[in-house]
Amino acid sequence: MTITKRAITFICLFLVFSSNYVIANDNEILSFATDPWPPYFVENETGLVESGVGYELINELFSLIPGVDASFPIVPWKRALLEVERGLKDSIALLLKNDARARYMVFTQPVIQSPSWMYYNQQRFPNGFEWESVKDFKNLRIGIVRGYSYGEPLDSFIIKAPENIFEVTTSKQLFSMLQRQHIDVVPENASVANDIVASQGWTKTLGHAQKMVNTDILHIGISKKSKFVSLIPKLNEAIETLRLSGRIDQIIGVNGHSVNPNETP
Repeated sequence: MTITKRAITFICLFLVFSSNYVIANDNEILSFATDPWPPYFVENETGLVESGVGYELINELFSLIPGVDASFPIVPWKRALLEVERGLKDSIALLLKNDARARYMVFTQPVIQSPSWMYYNQQRFPNGFEWESVKDFKNLRIGIVRGYSYGEPLDSFIIKAPENIFEVTTSKQLFSMLQRQHIDVVPENASVANDIVASQGWTKTLGHAQKMVNTDILHIGISKKSKFVSLIPKLNEAIETLRLSGRIDQIIGVNGHSVNPNETP
């Protein structure tokens, strides 16, 4: 039985398109352990993180690094830290740098910064709530997300006063507890808090103190056990390229702004 010219043509086209497909998808995949954190990383109805200003920014950074793509498997925050420590996931995007995390991660230069505030229920504090030092939290029920860092001196206070602390797994859970007055105050990144409060219709109930808890300077951290730790210099170049072009600020919008690494500690 002979092969017709049409069959030969079909086979050739199939091989060409198959070859192109393999080449186009031959990039290595760096896995970002991602706990959904709107508006930065937003989970869709199918349970995947495929949107958010942080998601867009990370993908744009990797568009400047040939041969590597980013994936965003959903992992609860405390477990995300553990999996990166063990090398089961490669990285976490947009997190605070501290000494504990620096033991098992290498960090890029700062990517963005955003304020965090102490939120309260206005029915619980009808005259408002203000604070000067962490000593003012002594008799308050503080809600935190398990594994989060809130910067100093609050991180140290949380360790020293466990009787004050109520831990949950998501920021949304915290604000639901705050709305129901099951806790007194919640420290949170302003953009994340604004997203939760607005989406739940709690703007008339929940407010924040005027004193900032922290200026959240957010980095990309890569596990010291990951082969992709060698990408840190290229990531820094990509961050600087997008910062100088104004693209980081364009993507992030009102949810923070870019950071000049020469102006941070």
